[in-house]
Amino acid sequence: MSKALWEQQRETEILAQMTEAMYLQIPDHIRDEMKLKSISEPNWKEVYESDEQWKELHKEFVKALKAKKQREDEIRAENR
Repeated sequence: MSKALWEQQRETEILAQMTEAMYLQIPDHIRDEMKLKSISEPNWKEVYESDEQWKELHKEFVKALKAKKQREDEIRAENR
């Protein structure tokens, strides 16, 4: 795929972080167009980190995420 075609086909995504109160202030018709990626509740990290199974899964997740990001960098470099 040519660089020009690739640039035409891609869409820009904006990943944002906001409080629930801010989110609820967004009009419904706009919220309906948004896709939530995740919802995070504060003060759970210590609880998660105290769980051995979570810690092991998290290690694997971080390892896979780094490999994925590396491959994304390679793909972009190959298609420029």
